[in-house]
Amino acid sequence: MKTLTNLISPFQTNTLRTDTYEVVENEVISAQVYKDLMVSGSLFSKTLFKGVTFDSCAFYATNFIESEFVGCNFKNCTFQFSHFEKVDFDGCEFINNTWIVSSIAKSILSTCFVDRKTSYYLMREDNAVFNCFTSKTMTWDELDNQTQTITVEDHTLLKKVA
Repeated sequence: MKTLTNLISPFQTNTLRTDTYEVVENEVISAQVYKDLMVSGSLFSKTLFKGVTFDSCAFYATNFIESEFVGCNFKNCTFQFSHFEKVDFDGCEFINNTWIVSSIAKSILSTCFVDRKTSYYLMREDNAVFNCFTSKTMTWDELDNQTQTITVEDHTLLKKVA
């Protein structure tokens, strides 16, 4: 399986121990489309993402610290045990994403479109939100109904996500 670091720099040949984070620091990633990419156990620090689209990507145990996203799109992505801290989002879109034990904290969002689930997680932490748009506000009942049960092909996979 290719990791995001290998896609950024395919010439990178160093191997990583299984008990450490894959660290991407002080990089600029621009004008890329990542579809069905799985990012696991990575740390992105002081990294600039510019015009990047993440479509149906999964982020597991991934941390974004002091990074910046400009004109980026997150569509149908899953964030599980992942964390964004002190991240700037400018002109980004969050569409139909899933957040499981993940957070966005101490971050700044300006001129972004944010889906309802992402909006819920943004408001749980200390974030600054300027000129952002969201779809209709989700009620507690709607949120509970959406996280109560996840089914795939009529098989229950997960009940009562809290």
